Amino acid sequence: PLPNDVIGVELFQRDNAKEHHTYKYELLEKNNPSLVIRRGDPFYMAIQLRNVYDQDNNKIRLEFLFGKLPFFYMMLKNIAVE
Repeated sequence: PLPNDVIGVELFQRDNAKEHHTYKYELLEKNNPSLVIRRGDPFYMAIQLRNVYDQDNNKIRLEFLFGKLPFFYMMLKNIAVE
């Protein structure tokens, strides 16, 4: 199968912060808030693809990059759809 292009990602920073009890972090008060979540708990995100996703033939691979203090910072580094 041909690779599919990611054209958008929504991390629902403020909604996830409520669920993870991290809504008081200053990182969420910026115009472009960071995702602040707690390890081990599920979180929500939406990935918009250029083409229809075929779960039988495509795979989604997520790669996360953590800051110096992983429990404070989490940044999505790479999303690949194969």
